[in-house]
Amino acid sequence: MPWCEGITHGRSQRAILCMLKTNPHDHFLFKVYLDELERLAVAAGFEIVDRIVQTRLKPKSNFLIGRGKVEELKKLVKLHRAGHVIFYNSLSSRQKLAISNVLECDVLDRYELTLLIFDASAGDKVSKLQIEYARLRKLAPFLKLQASLKYRREHPFFRSMGEYAFHSELNAIKKREKRIRQEIDRLAWEKLQQIKRRSKLGIPTVVLSGMYNAGKSSLFNVLCGENRPVCDFPFTTLSSKYQLNGLSSQKIFFVDTIGFVLDLDPMLIDSFKLNLLDLKTADLVVLVVGLDDPSDIVYLKLKESLAILKEIGVSESRMVVALNKADLLDSNGKLQLTFLLSPLLNHFKWTFTSAKKKDVSSLLSIIEEKLHELRVAHSLEGAPYIR
Repeated sequence: MPWCEGITHGRSQRAILCMLKTNPHDHFLFKVYLDELERLAVAAGFEIVDRIVQTRLKPKSNFLIGRGKVEELKKLVKLHRAGHVIFYNSLSSRQKLAISNVLECDVLDRYELTLLIFDASAGDKVSKLQIEYARLRKLAPFLKLQASLKYRREHPFFRSMGEYAFHSELNAIKKREKRIRQEIDRLAWEKLQQIKRRSKLGIPTVVLSGMYNAGKSSLFNVLCGENRPVCDFPFTTLSSKYQLNGLSSQKIFFVDTIGFVLDLDPMLIDSFKLNLLDLKTADLVVLVVGLDDPSDIVYLKLKESLAILKEIGVSESRMVVALNKADLLDSNGKLQLTFLLSPLLNHFKWTFTSAKKKDVSSLLSIIEEKLHELRVAHSLEGAPYIR
């Protein structure tokens, strides 16, 4: 069964969600992550028919979950006639193969599920290259393990049941992965040259970042006076969108880039290095946080978004926060949310925004003020303002 085949398979789209919870004291967070997994699965076209969670201090090396839980999961697959089991946890090649053999259905983890949604949204060469690269990085070790088990007692020789063919297939995958990586490196170099050329114009770059469905693209449209199509489907923006000027009194390059997801896989971040260049080289990053979730989820998404940006290399000094979709809250709701988020917001300039009501004046003021501060700071250090 090819890695990440999932939704493209001709079988039933009925799916069961599965999670290993390693923190026995976690009575809330795992539910948030599981709900997030279900939203992604539904967006990918799956019908979720059941959920199963096991609590263990350490994952099992063979099945991730315990053997008894695997048998329970097998019964649920037959009961619901499910064609897929989707794990929240990342699965190693060995775990995926072992679980697939027992359950006799397609097994995906969240990494693969995210790639399926990316596939549905990809409409340009750069996005498709990065998606294929992310997939091949996990496909090669899976095929290698699959073949090593199949040909364990046999060595390549005449009529050796296809091990030669396996080596040929694996080598082809590795060569394809290398070619794509080289092409991505070339595109990254070209993008850096474009960034340097923009820098010479003396025009600052402001990137909109944050979780998917936070309203980044809608906010981008308002800020730039654009009317580009937006929808509620996750990850509709895979390749960055650029626009010069907008409502600001000064010239600014605004950039709308790919959204994050809770508990983002580091390898998935690394595979989309072209998108990361915009964040790493931006003069200012606007972290957009949607307010259409319960307040505790908003807090969690803000916290994780800040952690992701820090991991990427975006310093706090280059960030401001936009609490978007503020039209969903009344004055009392805003006050309560401000109190809840204050431990995270105290380090940043922030404001409420509403793309729906085109209420972005306060955000523009903060952006202009912050860009001025950065310009002064760079001049005092004797360094060029635009990177």
